[in-house]
Amino acid sequence: MNTLPHHLYIRCRDVLLRCSEFDSDYTLKAVFVTDDLSVLQSKLPSAFTKADRVDQGLAYLLEKQMSNRTPAILVFLRVLRDRYPYGDSLRDDLTHLYDATSHVLTHPGNCSRVNPVVSWVEEVAAYSVLERLLKSHNWKESDIETGRLLLQWAGHKAEQRGHLLNDDMEQLPDQALCTIDQLWQQYSNYRFGFSVQQKIWQSVNGNLEAFGDRVGWRILKTVRTEQGGWWLPKVIEEQRWEWVKHNNLTFDLKAPEGHLPFGSQKGVIWRVARGGLASLTARLTKD
Repeated sequence: MNTLPHHLYIRCRDVLLRCSEFDSDYTLKAVFVTDDLSVLQSKLPSAFTKADRVDQGLAYLLEKQMSNRTPAILVFLRVLRDRYPYGDSLRDDLTHLYDATSHVLTHPGNCSRVNPVVSWVEEVAAYSVLERLLKSHNWKESDIETGRLLLQWAGHKAEQRGHLLNDDMEQLPDQALCTIDQLWQQYSNYRFGFSVQQKIWQSVNGNLEAFGDRVGWRILKTVRTEQGGWWLPKVIEEQRWEWVKHNNLTFDLKAPEGHLPFGSQKGVIWRVARGGLASLTARLTKD
């Protein structure tokens, strides 16, 4: 069975509730008359309400694969999208939904084990602020909110301390890490997110300085110092690598890949807890 992380399941449900094809069993079955979906039509569940039709339809599609092993939900979203004309907002939403779902199901990792139907109301409450900020491309506030959420889930001591230690990483629930990661990827066109940082970290063999250079967290600065007495002052220029502070980050999609999330003003994850990236990488790749 294919599964979706909470936030994506909620988004999928919301978009499908706006589609007239789910108004009745008859209109929904009409989507399945195409050659691509006809094999699934006979066992398509019936429902009395639109909401139940969406929920049961999603559950049915997530269970199925086509003969070529393509997840049925992807074929359905593509066929449904093509029923709407270009310029229609629903077509745009279905296109984005298809892309996000395809990415999750073809790059599942640890996140695919998240149950998609557990308390979606609670999920909305937990991540609604972060998703709203990311959707509006307010990268700075999104980063601060990400740090706040991670500290909250790590426990009271981490919140008081203001940053994460390696031991705190083990307290973070898989669901939280995966959901935050996928939200960042989704709204940054896969430029930002933990998984993006993880790949870069692995590509530099866990070298912190090399990682900092790649993601733009270290900058080369020219430092000028005066030497000698007042009668013969001499200015010495020296170039030094320095770790950037939160306010000096590039809160823009033009930033290097993996530049965000950083983890708020205190560098919740990486800068203060130098082992944080290695710990999180282990969490995202564990069996």
